Amino acid sequence: AYGDFLLEQDRVPEAKDQSERLTLSAPDAFSSALLKARVQAEYEKPEDAKNTILAWLESRRIAKGLSRDPNGMAEILVQAGQALELLGHFTDSEKLLREAFELDPRTGDNYVQSLARSKDNVARNQAIRYLVEKVKKDKATGTARLLANLLASGNIDQELQSQGEETLSSIESSSDSDADLLLAVADMWLAQKKTERAIETYRKIVRLRPSVVALNNLANLLAEQPGGGNEALAHIDQAIAMAGRQPLLLDTKGVILMMNERVDEAIPLFETATAASPDPRLMLHLYISLLKAGRNEEAIRARGKINLDELSKSLLTPLDRYELKKLQPETL
Repeated sequence: AYGDFLLEQDRVPEAKDQSERLTLSAPDAFSSALLKARVQAEYEKPEDAKNTILAWLESRRIAKGLSRDPNGMAEILVQAGQALELLGHFTDSEKLLREAFELDPRTGDNYVQSLARSKDNVARNQAIRYLVEKVKKDKATGTARLLANLLASGNIDQELQSQGEETLSSIESSSDSDADLLLAVADMWLAQKKTERAIETYRKIVRLRPSVVALNNLANLLAEQPGGGNEALAHIDQAIAMAGRQPLLLDTKGVILMMNERVDEAIPLFETATAASPDPRLMLHLYISLLKAGRNEEAIRARGKINLDELSKSLLTPLDRYELKKLQPETL
């Protein structure tokens, strides 16, 4: 922990001393290998840093191989894979996290989340090809869910995106009783801005096993459809009844009311939501509603509280994207 603190303070020589002390006291520990690798990376020795992690992994392979413990080996591979991701070796990280997933499917979320964070298109595309082929072969809904989650992260080669969507469409049609898979697929359609497909799939989930997430997302999408206001309100009221007055749910209801020209009812909901959550989308909606109500001075104050950088990174509805473009056209 102290070595980590020193690195955050750019006190690299002192962190190196701590790393050497840690290695002497705990030579086989992952924390020793990781701190040593991070120090090497700070000294611009990326290959040395990678080799430190791989050497630690090899020593653990030998030890775990004797006990024939695939689950334990998967945990070690996840540690090494995430370390390589932290160090910027995304392709090597992908290989190790994939190996962990093959040993223990429960590590699949680590595999996908790591690649979703990665800016390395080669590693991400390798993972998508692997998951597409595995879904085609095994028809496993758990693997299909992972594929949907990764496709939802964006920055995917268009041909691979199409292959993945085609594969998931086939699985979705034969897995209408699997709410978890359907939710992942619906979120993927939402991220890909394929609104009609997303609405269709969220409706399947609501009929099968209503969840707060599905009800909220479906209400958001229906609010922007002609004549969808009443159905949207019914779904969001059901979500609030299930989960209570959560900020995002109040925000969704406020958006629906605002789009149905009930802005005076919407503003108190946005005020409550923004007081309880820093999500920039909520402040955007408060700003829009205040403008619509002619409360311009309050709208200007709300506009000054919107974090445009964070807002641009958020999952936005078509209306949100339109409003963001008006606020920050030069970035889009």
